[in-house]
Amino acid sequence: MASQTTASPAIATDNGRPTGHLPVRELLRISLYWLGLSSIFAGLSFILAGRLEFTGLTDKADAGRALFLISISGAVIAVVVQPTVGSISDYTISRWGRRKPYIFIGSLLDLVFLVGIAASR
Repeated sequence: MASQTTASPAIATDNGRPTGHLPVRELLRISLYWLGLSSIFAGLSFILAGRLEFTGLTDKADAGRALFLISISGAVIAVVVQPTVGSISDYTISRWGRRKPYIFIGSLLDLVFLVGIAASR
């Protein structure tokens, strides 16, 4: 007789953190999500480069410097915000899990700012 078992994530008894491996389906989903975000921001950098140069916001000689300053500002914000929110999410308990609420909130904020960028002149 074969016994039927269902796979469930193993929970550690000391702090309640999951100890099982993430399923391949979930790894694929999060990887596609990050690929999409990376694609959006790569395209945004391309659009900003053209906009800075051809709309007269900066001189042609300073367009590269201005795009660098914009990009490095985004990187500095990411270096500060992502580890901070990651640390906060380590202590979050919700029915969606530890990370998904923050990913959802970040996605909504991405949409708000992308619409703001698209609507700006």
